[in-house]
Amino acid sequence: MEALIDACAAAGFRQMIGYIDAANVASLAIHDNFGFRRVGFMPQVGYKFGRWTDTVMVQRTLGPGATEAPEL
Repeated sequence: MEALIDACAAAGFRQMIGYIDAANVASLAIHDNFGFRRVGFMPQVGYKFGRWTDTVMVQRTLGPGATEAPEL
């Protein structure tokens, strides 16, 4: 995960966003440990294994994020 975050920052990306099954406690914990914040909750938007699932949206700022205007 650290290598992916570093590669995205080096490529000039400002934000990383992920969508995780709300029941996937391990994945949510990993993202928490890497500095992602939980920014959204979408109830019953996925369907797998015969049931509807909720999704958590996570976000992590990279580099200057939204503190500086992008280069045009």
